[in-house]
Amino acid sequence: MTFIGYITNEGMVKLMPKARITREIQKIISGNYEFQAYVMLKGDQPIKKFILDEGNPIRDHGGFKRKIEKFILETIRTKYLADDTEYEYAEQLEANQKKIYVIVQDDNYKPFKVIDIPDNDIPEFTENDRNTAQGLVFRFMLESGDSIWGYQHFWPISVPNKKKSNFMIRAISPEKGNVFTEMESPIFQITQKVDVLILRSHEDDKVRTELLPYNVSLMEQHFGLEIFIRATASSVAREIEAKGIFANPEMLTNYIKRGNKKYSRKMMRIKDSKVFELDTVTLRERLTQSHRWSGKFEFDENNQIHIGYLKDVEEIIDLFDERYTYSEITGAEYDTSVKILAVENQGA
Repeated sequence: MTFIGYITNEGMVKLMPKARITREIQKIISGNYEFQAYVMLKGDQPIKKFILDEGNPIRDHGGFKRKIEKFILETIRTKYLADDTEYEYAEQLEANQKKIYVIVQDDNYKPFKVIDIPDNDIPEFTENDRNTAQGLVFRFMLESGDSIWGYQHFWPISVPNKKKSNFMIRAISPEKGNVFTEMESPIFQITQKVDVLILRSHEDDKVRTELLPYNVSLMEQHFGLEIFIRATASSVAREIEAKGIFANPEMLTNYIKRGNKKYSRKMMRIKDSKVFELDTVTLRERLTQSHRWSGKFEFDENNQIHIGYLKDVEEIIDLFDERYTYSEITGAEYDTSVKILAVENQGA
């Protein structure tokens, strides 16, 4: 049997994320979940409960709230669970493909920290909060705490949908308080999209939060994705330094410290490079025998690579990313910036 994935520099198989991600999403939306809507806001109070009208539980089958729940569920199934939807680890962002990149939310990068706020500490949204609203969040949560949160961003211009496939909302009445329902003319618009799906799972008393942006540019423009990119690149540089491959590894850090974040994106690519498995002697021997790499690098007496200039780091990244692929059949060399490793399961 053949699995598709990566070999990490610790020698572990890192499988492609789609199977795991879609399995966890399916587990939640097919379970006995609780549905709740929220509004994310700018300012001191970053999130408020968005109370949707449930109508008559029997006559209205859950009312407007149930209608929105089904609406968002269908969007998640269509966008995130489709057969042709592709997922990729965020370290491969530099490839800039039309995939959903899996970004880990941790202490270094926490753009959706609002989901950590206890529900009892979240007040209700009112019409007076409308001008500071940033987006909507729809939560599907199991009793175990495993959950998905669908974030829908409010863009500066919201045009009413002529096909009426979106929902316009308003407050019902002063008597019912801060409860919202559907209306014909726009005040708030709920569209059939989820810009970022947030997946939260619990395992062995640990909580894992992963961000699944359908549009990476939203994360760059509004949620400081550059922080994640630079932090990950710095971590990769430190890991490389610890392996003793380079005589002057500080050049790697200097490379990513330059202003343009494209350098950090490139550094992220080599996080799980198989080249890290080679000791310095073996690496030198193989580079010497390589038509592509022979004579490209300068070694010292300890078989460590000496980096002469920052531009040399580009060559090093291409080497560790194994960017160039040789065909045994034709003898041709290909520039393959995107690769997937087929991992044989010897026990199958």
